[in-house]
Amino acid sequence: MQCCKLYLSNLNNEFKAPMDNITKNNLKAQIGDNCIEWAEDYFCEEENYNKNIQKQELYKSYCDYVGNKSAIGVRKFKKAIERFCELKSYVFNPENMCDSSGRIMVNLAIPGSQKRIKKECFYIANGQDITGQLKISTDGVEF
Repeated sequence: MQCCKLYLSNLNNEFKAPMDNITKNNLKAQIGDNCIEWAEDYFCEEENYNKNIQKQELYKSYCDYVGNKSAIGVRKFKKAIERFCELKSYVFNPENMCDSSGRIMVNLAIPGSQKRIKKECFYIANGQDITGQLKISTDGVEF
């Protein structure tokens, strides 16, 4: 009876769901339990933040962790990492570091030769340093 009374007395008032929880749960569902477990384990170390990480190396680490049969594809992996960063309030590939296509491409030297190859990298900032700029100490340098 009380439920009906509450409902009828609030016909014109809309009850709003707590969107924060819904958004987080949707992100978790889109990412997947395996990927979340791997990402939390991988990014528990501070050394994995605020630096370029090769996409292939990151994906290989993920596949080794969950097994090749359980792993998601490379394209879905990038989306999952973006969503994980959104879930944890990290910054994925800051705009000032991306090229015109929205990716971070780095020229890497091939060991044992003078050739270079372009590889896509991910940059995940945990809020401490998202400028991506090299900090040079000028202490003790005379001008």
